[in-house]
Amino acid sequence: MKNHNILILIIFICFSTLTRAEEVLDLDGMSIIGNRELPKALFIVPWKDPEAALAPDRPVNSLINDTLKPVDPDVFRRKLQYFDVVHKTD
Repeated sequence: MKNHNILILIIFICFSTLTRAEEVLDLDGMSIIGNRELPKALFIVPWKDPEAALAPDRPVNSLINDTLKPVDPDVFRRKLQYFDVVHKTD
């Protein structure tokens, strides 16, 4: 008799959880209504020039490391002479 009561209690517990699972929650939704007179258009305006896209195909770190490389004296003198010829002011 005691086992029979425990079995009935377990069956009632199982059915009570099944009935709770069938409950449906009804949540209030939200609706957003915009101004229907305005045109449906999107304008994306860049706020900055794309300078990074015009950069050479080298990573940024290599630009920093170029200043620390040793300079060939002959090449440097040639560049200075060329600069003087191009930017000569009378």
